[in-house]
Amino acid sequence: MDLLETTAQRVLMQSGVGSGKSHCIGMVAFDFISYNPEVRGFIGANTYGQLTKSTLDRVFKVWEEVYNLRKGVHYVVDRIPPENYKIIG
Repeated sequence: MDLLETTAQRVLMQSGVGSGKSHCIGMVAFDFISYNPEVRGFIGANTYGQLTKSTLDRVFKVWEEVYNLRKGVHYVVDRIPPENYKIIG
């Protein structure tokens, strides 16, 4: 909850494998998307492979399991959204 409620401009999550960093990123990202859709965010990793195969994979699973969001229905990745998507900003 501290992570979700912080007013800090940046948060550095540094901990070991399996500690829940990507799970927290999924929750924080959903919070940003829901309450501040005009704000740009950044999710980074050491390598593109780590980002796409590990971090973002877990983020998308959190969105599906916790928030019931479906890829291709509620969000898209690596493609232009369909015309019916609401574009903000």
